[in-house]
Amino acid sequence: MANQYRLYQHPNGYFYHRVKVPSDIHLIYGKRIEQRSLGTRDFREALRRLPAIVVEVDRLFSALRLEHAERLIGDAGDAGETKPVAINLKRVAGHLPGRLN
Repeated sequence: MANQYRLYQHPNGYFYHRVKVPSDIHLIYGKRIEQRSLGTRDFREALRRLPAIVVEVDRLFSALRLEHAERLIGDAGDAGETKPVAINLKRVAGHLPGRLN
C-alpha cells in the first residue's frame, strides 16, 4: 500500500481516496483535504476502484481552475487578503467532460 499515496484506510476499516487540495484552488474549493469513500474494506477492491476516483477528483480540480481562471490569476498578483468564493461543487462536477458515474 506504500505506493498508493492517495489510498487511505480509515480506522473503521473502509478505504478512502484522500488527497491534498492544490494550494491555488483550496480557497475556492473550501477544503484543504479531499476525501472520498471507496465503499469497501477489501484492499484489492479498493485498488480497483481508486483510479476512477482519482480521475474524477483531478478533473474536478481542473474544472475549478478553468472556471475561476481570472480570479486565480488575479489572486496570484495580489498582496492583499483573498476571500473564499462559494461554489456549487455538484454543479461543477456535473459539467465535467467524460464524467465517470
